[in-house]
Amino acid sequence: MHKNIAIGATIRGLAAVLFGFAVIATVQPAAAQNSEPPLGGDFGANFTFFEPPIPAPPTAFTRGAEETVSLRDFKGEVVLVNFWATWCAPCVAEMPALNRLHSDLASQGFRVIAISQDRRGLGVVQPFYDDLDLDAMGIYLDPKGIAAREFEIKGLPTTLLVDRRNRIIGMLQGPAEWDSEESKALMQFYLDQPIPAGDG
Repeated sequence: MHKNIAIGATIRGLAAVLFGFAVIATVQPAAAQNSEPPLGGDFGANFTFFEPPIPAPPTAFTRGAEETVSLRDFKGEVVLVNFWATWCAPCVAEMPALNRLHSDLASQGFRVIAISQDRRGLGVVQPFYDDLDLDAMGIYLDPKGIAAREFEIKGLPTTLLVDRRNRIIGMLQGPAEWDSEESKALMQFYLDQPIPAGDG
């Protein structure tokens, strides 16, 4: 009888060890998958990472009619910076998706900053926002193209992803489906990254 009890205990011990291995095997791959930024579909194929990330220039641009801001004002947030213009057809096509992306993720510390390159500034951009019901994003202006030059923008639209530490992680040239699941997964990856201690 004692022998049977000992054998039973041994079997139960082995089962517990094997179960532990099974749990580790199922958890570890998921953790490994989450260690790299997810890039999928056409969106992922067109996105380019900078290695190492580039500190965002301190260049100023305008929010609304008069307020002067720079990306330093948004440190601690994940920011998608989109350079665009009302006369750029691909830019116009992707603006509603950018507005939806901003709306979906804003509560987590995410912001879309779409910087217009229209030389006539707010007088052109405000009616455009009104016509397309772009009610989530703010209006940002760079009518003299100063910020675009500092960010070395070569064409429109060009979009830069900036992490919570105010570093440019990567870019996408041309239009994209910004409210797609692939795009949201990439934004979420950086939203989930903690701010290192002392990096505020």
